[in-house]
Amino acid sequence: LGSRGDRVRQLQSRLIDLKLLSDDADGVYGDNTEAAVRLFQQRMIQLGLNGLELDGVATPGLVELLMSDLSVYGFEAPIYFDESAPWPCPKMTCMPRPAS
Repeated sequence: LGSRGDRVRQLQSRLIDLKLLSDDADGVYGDNTEAAVRLFQQRMIQLGLNGLELDGVATPGLVELLMSDLSVYGFEAPIYFDESAPWPCPKMTCMPRPAS
């Protein structure tokens, strides 16, 4: 906790990409970043990866793992749709259906 800088910002960006962190990448390793790292560790342990501690500490080895192609471990980020900015589409296909 308490680390700051570009490396933390990169870590946070990756955690955001994986839908593990909902904060902004501000470069400050705070409680929410620690919790997101712990969640990543927990998911990887559930996928059968040995040698990880569930401590929320982003060691160099953990960061390397986090930045790697996680699909080889079966890790998939959940899909979320942001309905605040819907995709553009023709008016008639995007209008709500009339009430029956």
